[in-house]
Amino acid sequence: MTPAPGAQRPQGGVCLIAPGHDPATTPADRLAEARIRSMPVLGLQQLAAVLWRERGIEATLLNGFERPRTVSEFLAHLRRERPSLCGISATTPSRALALELVRSARAALPDALIAVGGPDHPAWRRYLEAGADAVAIGEGEHTILQLVDHARGGAPALEAIPGIAHAAPGVPTIAAEPAAPVDLDALPFPFAHETSVGRYHDWRLPFMRLPFATVMTSRGCFGRCSFCALPGLYPVVRHRSVETVLAEVDDLVGRLGVRSISFLDDAFGIDPRWLERFCSELAARRYPLRWVCTTHPVVFARDAEAKLQALARAGCALLIVGVQSADPTVLRGAGRDPGERALVRRAIPIARRAGMSVALQFVLGLPGETPESLRANPEFALEVGADFAHFNPLSLIEGSALHQEHAGRPEAVCGMEPAALNRWSAWSLRRFYAHPRTIARLARLAIREPAYPLRLAAMLTTLRRGR
Repeated sequence: MTPAPGAQRPQGGVCLIAPGHDPATTPADRLAEARIRSMPVLGLQQLAAVLWRERGIEATLLNGFERPRTVSEFLAHLRRERPSLCGISATTPSRALALELVRSARAALPDALIAVGGPDHPAWRRYLEAGADAVAIGEGEHTILQLVDHARGGAPALEAIPGIAHAAPGVPTIAAEPAAPVDLDALPFPFAHETSVGRYHDWRLPFMRLPFATVMTSRGCFGRCSFCALPGLYPVVRHRSVETVLAEVDDLVGRLGVRSISFLDDAFGIDPRWLERFCSELAARRYPLRWVCTTHPVVFARDAEAKLQALARAGCALLIVGVQSADPTVLRGAGRDPGERALVRRAIPIARRAGMSVALQFVLGLPGETPESLRANPEFALEVGADFAHFNPLSLIEGSALHQEHAGRPEAVCGMEPAALNRWSAWSLRRFYAHPRTIARLARLAIREPAYPLRLAAMLTTLRRGR
């Protein structure tokens, strides 16, 4: 609850929480899959780095994606530390757990400031009704500083902080002024005050060598996919400079010994001049570094061979491409161009000749989806020679065009229930990975990466135990 005018909150620390997967409610197979990955939460690490540099505050990070934790575990820490500011990062899949955490934290810390941020901010009313004092709308690096000042001294008032929704007397309201865009090059590195990254890993990656870290080189995406809320969160693509990104890579490799990096951009390399210079300068460093990035098919609309060769020379080992569907009608309904399939078909052989593996991502349950279009997805992945494929049932993300159009009811999008889409996902995985072509490609990959078969066997054992 918000203190009365003139009252001050208790002086305490800052605790930043990413709920992740709740072991008490998450299905066993999902928990088993989560154990294969122990991922940093880059957004919270960025906020922690800002707090340290600008206010000298060493925030505590509780990361449910590093190790699954129950609400009781989070609460035990909050009761012990009694922070003056508790920040909770929320996503649409973790909403139920985040709401439960807000309610429980409110009861345990009646005088603390509880703030929510992250991709699920379009659901701000729900979080305020659950007991949060504020929800950050958009980027949080400026907002977190004003929130901690408010939590520690009462000024500025919540209603004076741009870019938040807050619990005004009587009616939850959203600030009239958005927060100013963040200068990405002025931000401290997210891992700046880490002394070890050895606890992070993603064993799904065939090239995985520890230590492992994640990096973001841009925010936003040029696309307007109907299933994505990113246009509302970051309406314009903004890049960090090549110099800043390389300085961060230098720090990760030189200080922490990092040997594997996952670049988390939504469309890595969309600026061709940025991509060319980044790859050239990273390759010149000759680091023993392997990395993965996710990109969009249109990146390869021009100069595909030169770009893919540059990526490979710079150490890119795995290219993840968001195809979303093999069906032209479904693609149009999702706001995508059916011509992107031809770009993927042309790019994959070039990438593989350059020594990279390629993974394709599909979304199941988009407008116009039919059994025929769903069957076409693994067939397309097999036809174009993908090494890996992911078939993800549609998650209606609040703030996306599809969520608004279908009132949050996924079965209304294409007439298929979530359970049916889960079955199609399982069928697609079997169809793709049990095919002789995929088996042969993975066998060749095992020759290049001798440790991968052992990790793959361990992953399959973990997944079987979780079912």
